[in-house]
Amino acid sequence: MQPALAVTEEFTVTPTTSVVHGSPAEKLVSIAAQLNGTQIVVGRTGDSRLKQVLFGSTPIRLIQMSKTPVTVIP
Repeated sequence: MQPALAVTEEFTVTPTTSVVHGSPAEKLVSIAAQLNGTQIVVGRTGDSRLKQVLFGSTPIRLIQMSKTPVTVIP
């Protein structure tokens, strides 16, 4: 986590970290609302197309659920 946090030192953002249990999409939406977040940025999963069709993916669920704008990084 430290390398990722070090990158933010160059910018005017204050990162927050936490460990939570549950559905990733639901938890991210909840945390964004609690923090009055203005943007959620997540990475794309490496799941195969079949696995995504059968089980869905966190970024897709997050986009569907969130009122906060979501950016998915490939």
